Amino acid sequence: MPSERRQAARQSSNVPLDFYDQDGRMITAEGRFINVSTHGALVESRQRLKRRESVRLRVPAGSPSALELTGRVVWVRTKDPVFWYGIRFDAENAKSAA
Repeated sequence: MPSERRQAARQSSNVPLDFYDQDGRMITAEGRFINVSTHGALVESRQRLKRRESVRLRVPAGSPSALELTGRVVWVRTKDPVFWYGIRFDAENAKSAA
């Protein structure tokens, strides 16, 4: 059995999210968390992002809890017609979540 490389347990999710760039401009409103932990997340979107791209993820207004996280795309997989992204959260997100 392969060893687990994750630093924290992931929780399944289906929460919608908005993607923003570093300057706060919306990239796309089409996305959702697949799973999430204190260190990162698997997210899905129809929007093409690049590996190493910095992103800001926001749970849309009107959701039960306000949440904004910053991170970087560490891997990309195509799951036609959508993309799956491994997002590593920035260190300050992990500290505030602890």
